[in-house]
Order: sequence, then structure tokens, then C-alpha cells
Amino acid sequence: MGCNSYGSCGNQKSTARFYNQTVQTFAANATTTIAVNANQVVLDGDAIVPSLNSYRIDKTGLYRVSLDLTLLGTTAGNVAIEMLLDGVAMPCATKLVTLVADTYTPVHIETDVQFEQVCRCQTKTSHTISFVIVSATGAGSVTSVCSGVAKR
Repeated sequence: MGCNSYGSCGNQKSTARFYNQTVQTFAANATTTIAVNANQVVLDGDAIVPSLNSYRIDKTGLYRVSLDLTLLGTTAGNVAIEMLLDGVAMPCATKLVTLVADTYTPVHIETDVQFEQVCRCQTKTSHTISFVIVSATGAGSVTSVCSGVAKR
């Protein structure tokens, strides 16, 4: 079965890349959602739908998800940066960081996610990818974020 002109083919590639340079604070002993999609760099295709705090995946297939951010510690301590799939931390997509007060810490996370077809004729799906900081003892701010999702 071939693709039609309405973009219903599950094999079409899509790409989304956004950044946010608005400072976002996070407290110790808290979970804070990271606002990732304030400014668009590229958005192409119809498989990825961004919102301020997440990406919705609308087509089955293989996706590469990435997050780059810079943290500025105000209180020394430990934090975890996590990618969430439908609200649950994804395997291989958590970065543990020890913050130092008044010090910038760059963080990079990247992973692949496969969304399987239910049957040959079904290429639609609906999943949400979001990002959080889970602070054990550290506090600070996110000074810059760049995130992306690409359907391969």
C-alpha cells in the first residue's frame, strides 16, 4: 500500500527542535516539569506535535529524542533529569547530576523509542514525551534548554 497525498503514510519522516532560554527555577525535594518548547527551530512533518512542556507522538515508528540543558546550582546537591513517556521515566533516559552552588552544569540525554504498529493498516498512535527535574537535595535553575524529536 502506497502513501497518499494527505500524509497518512507511517514511513514519512518528521522532525521537531525547540529551545527555551527563559530561566526556570527548581526547588530542592521537588519534581519540576521543564518547559522545553518556547521557540521553534524546525518543525516538519505531522508525526510530532509540540506543546510548551512536551511532544505528542502521533505516528508509529522509530524516534530519536534528545535534551540538552544547562543548570545553575543555587544549593549544592543531587538532581535527576528524566525523560518521561506517558508520565513514566524511560529506561536509558535519566541523568544524575551533582550540583555545585554558583556553578553551571551542562546535561545531555538522548535515546531511541520504538512505537509499534497494532496492525499493518494502523500507523496512528498517541504518546507524550516530557522532561522533569527530580531534586533530592539540590536547587537551582535551568538557564537554557534545547530539545528535539526526530522520526527516523
